[in-house]
Amino acid sequence: MKIPSERIKNFYERLKSNESLDKLIVEIDDLLKISKNYLPLLLIKGICYFKLKKYNECEETFKHSLKIYPNDINLLSNYGVFLINLKRYEESKNIYKSLIKLQPKNQSFLNNLGISYFHLGEIDNSLSIFSEALEINDLDHNSLLNYANSLMELGLLGDAEIYYKKSLSINQRSYLALYNLGIVNKKNGDLQTAKSFFLKSIEINNNFSSAHNNLGVVLQEMGLIKDSILEFKKAIELEPNNNLPKLHLTILYLSVCNWSNYEKQVKHLLSLKDSNFPFPPFYFLSLEDSPENQIIRSKKWFSKFKIQSKAIAKNMKSVESGKIKIGYFSSDFYEHATMHLMSGLFINHDKQKFEIFIYNYSSKKSKKWINFLINNGCKIININLKDINKSLDTIKSDQLDIAIDLKGYTHESRSDLFKYRLAPLQINYLGYPSTMGTDCFDYIIADKTIIPPNSDLRKNYSEKIIYMPHCYQPNNDITKFKLPNSRQIFHLPSDGLIYACFNNPIKITPIEFNIWSNILIRIENSYLWLLSTNDIFKENILSEIKKKNIDPKRIIFAPVMHHDEHLERLKLADIFLDCFNYNAHTTASDALRAGLPIVTKKGKQFSARVTASLLSSIKLDELITNSVVEYENLIIKLSEDNKLLKTIKRKVVANTQSSMLFNSSIYTRNYENLLFKANERVLLGKAPVDLEL
Repeated sequence: MKIPSERIKNFYERLKSNESLDKLIVEIDDLLKISKNYLPLLLIKGICYFKLKKYNECEETFKHSLKIYPNDINLLSNYGVFLINLKRYEESKNIYKSLIKLQPKNQSFLNNLGISYFHLGEIDNSLSIFSEALEINDLDHNSLLNYANSLMELGLLGDAEIYYKKSLSINQRSYLALYNLGIVNKKNGDLQTAKSFFLKSIEINNNFSSAHNNLGVVLQEMGLIKDSILEFKKAIELEPNNNLPKLHLTILYLSVCNWSNYEKQVKHLLSLKDSNFPFPPFYFLSLEDSPENQIIRSKKWFSKFKIQSKAIAKNMKSVESGKIKIGYFSSDFYEHATMHLMSGLFINHDKQKFEIFIYNYSSKKSKKWINFLINNGCKIININLKDINKSLDTIKSDQLDIAIDLKGYTHESRSDLFKYRLAPLQINYLGYPSTMGTDCFDYIIADKTIIPPNSDLRKNYSEKIIYMPHCYQPNNDITKFKLPNSRQIFHLPSDGLIYACFNNPIKITPIEFNIWSNILIRIENSYLWLLSTNDIFKENILSEIKKKNIDPKRIIFAPVMHHDEHLERLKLADIFLDCFNYNAHTTASDALRAGLPIVTKKGKQFSARVTASLLSSIKLDELITNSVVEYENLIIKLSEDNKLLKTIKRKVVANTQSSMLFNSSIYTRNYENLLFKANERVLLGKAPVDLEL
């Protein structure tokens, strides 16, 4: 029995309006008893189940229907949409490939095939398919949007921006085009423009979780913490099962020391290592001390980077023509910790043996540091983030021997460039204290304290190790600093014991803070001096200290200031207190340079062993502890024994003057000799191995 067309039309109208879909299924089932296997009814039933998110029933309906009507184009197409929504992209790809053979000019089929390729990571194929779709109709909004998505996935931000704007000109209320223009500008470092696009996207679709999430990220980077929190909360409310805004919110809370729900939040985030979705591994360094989990996260994160096969820079091995060409890649060539550490290295590089290229992709401009690099014989190349092809062509023409990533997976990273093999030898150095989790990087530069050879810790690094003989961290030579007039200049008490921790607040956890609080209670007339980045951090710390019945006046907040002034004020403290999972790095060497003892607990992962490496290199192993109890006891011992503390302070000053840690010329010679050894293996066609002098 055939169902009247008007009734079928009515069913479709109800389907479109989502009106009583469960009731609609009952009506259809009653009709199917009379008109068995009537295709329009089966199709509507399958779509109803899909809209109700009853996916098992939906698939059962589609499979039953396809047994009867295996070649029905409409049925196959709807089943393909179902598979795409369930992220079963291999199956949807096969369906749309077969449909395109039947209808090669069907733009909708081409778009869905391209989407399947895109999510399978076959970006070249998705780009080609979306290009075919645009040949049919170059004003199709969806095709333009999809094509732009593929371009952005390949890092072709400039081209992607053009197509997003074109799609927006066709559909001015496209919240997706507005959102993606926000992403492009965020990647380019234009936060104000990115914010504007995200707000416009939300104005059109306030239920778009991803726009709220990314707006939250932008607001956080702009220092608008409270507004950022509201956006992350909104994103979570709209999409409770999406872990990305949960990660962002937790990290934001930790960055201002909001520990109100610390254990539950951290436990949840740490469980995400078993998720198939890649999360930025840098965020997790302060959450736990686990090199085993860190390499898992790094592998997943790097696997998300896609490359355009036709853009791969080939024949990049340089001809042996004298100097070894080294390229340093970073966005930190300005007033940044990396530059403070590396300035001595750039000064002392042997320009007769090495040619130094600085690949700068920062949105920040620093005439001072760029002039410093130029004056020390470095060639500056500004990488345009909008055009990866142009960047690769530039790098290829320079014919590097060694490409060194100074960023790793930290903020504004462009480690995806290294997937194109920028040089025969690629190295992970300094900026990111962990493994990259990929064979695209041949070496990581470390030392035997950071990664003990022949230990269980060694297996957690995908790279081979270049072992520096004293400490992996480069530093400038010790220079004489004028003594500050008094503590009062920096709003410090004239007497009493001052503990300092100038680490980024995100490194501080309740574990360390509880120990510090115990010490304040135990040691009378003592104070805790913390680096303050914003008022919310201050409020949270003061709230915590009040809970412990400690006078809030015993917490002193230090503003961010120029590096030289910072070194001067450090001398006014008595003991620097280190954090556990993510130690002080540049801050630790600054403390030692200022003659300030630093007490640390040596952990397992790279970031948890840096201060131990620094202390060991200046023969102050007595300040390295191996447990929380040892850490607290040593601080108390130094606090109660003034004679011992003075002895340690004198030893810090003497040993920093005589050690190799602050001898940048010797560090550079050792570093260069190890690079020679690594490069020689490349020239001989030998695989990378762990290297030492």
